[in-house]
Formats: sequence, C-alpha cells, structure tokens
Amino acid sequence: MKRIGVPALRRVPIAVRLPIVMAAFFLAGMIGTSHVALLSMLTELERQVERVGAVYVDAISIMAAPHILAKDRQGVYYALDRAMRLARSVHKHQVLALDAEGNVLAHIVRDDDADTDIPRPENSLFRMSADGQSAWVGEAVWVDGDIIGYLMTEIDISDIRARHTWLRWTVMVVDLIIGVLC
Repeated sequence: MKRIGVPALRRVPIAVRLPIVMAAFFLAGMIGTSHVALLSMLTELERQVERVGAVYVDAISIMAAPHILAKDRQGVYYALDRAMRLARSVHKHQVLALDAEGNVLAHIVRDDDADTDIPRPENSLFRMSADGQSAWVGEAVWVDGDIIGYLMTEIDISDIRARHTWLRWTVMVVDLIIGVLC
C-alpha cells in the first residue's frame, strides 16, 4: 500500500515547508487569542446589559414603589406604562410588577417577540434568553428594609448581539487575511 501525502511532502524543500508550518502556527495563535478576547468581550457585554437593566429597573422602582406598597394595580400599571414610554434608549419587550407574594400587579407586553417564559421573582435577576436576543433583568423593590414587590423587564439586546457577531466575524476574516499574507 502506498503512503499518500508524506513522501510528497518530504520532496518539498525544508526552506518552503518551514515558513508554511510557521504561518499555520501564527494563524492558529491569532485565531485562538482573538477567540479568547471575543469571549471575554461577550462576558463583558452581558455584565453591561445587566448593569443598564438594573439602572432602568431602579428608575422604575422609584416611580412604582408607592403604588406597589399600596397594592394599587392601576397606579402600578400607569407607572410601568410611563416608564416604558419615557425610556427610549432601552428597548423593552415587556415589564412586570409583582407583590411580595409573587402576585401580578401589572404586566405590560409591547412586542409579539416577548418571552412567554416569565422568570420567578428573586432579589436580583439576570437571565439571557436561549437565543441571546433578549435578557430578563429584575430586582426586588425595598421599602424600609422590607421587600414589597419585584420589578422585572425583558430588554431587547438583538442589536448589541448583532454588532458583537459582526465584530467576531470581522476579526476572524482579518486574522485569516493577515495569516495568509504573512
């Protein structure tokens, strides 16, 4: 049986083989380090989304806390509706207010794309959707050291994820071009 590839490769002079092997190692190293850098950027992206969402939920809680404390469903609804209309820099699919026992006080859904799997209330909540296009952010609403309710919102992050995907592919193509040119 004839060996394929190895004898043919041995006929290529070492002066040609060595630069090809070095370029392959260089390309693998560039792609590997870029991949690690982009993964760390994705982790940072999730942290930033969580922070922005927490600031948004804190702002909502200032408006909604008196109504949640009074269990005024209409007041909570108006506070959430106003917050959804005023905060234009954060695209929300839905916002939800619960009392301390987990009963729904108000639930506003703005998009058909809203997640139907609403998370359980917790002191602090951050959950990315399975497709990575939205994130749930929520926090407990506190008054005088007691939890009086929970506010949760689903934020659309599809544009942020699209930019991250574009950046990832751009870096990989640039790495490939540099590797081929070297």
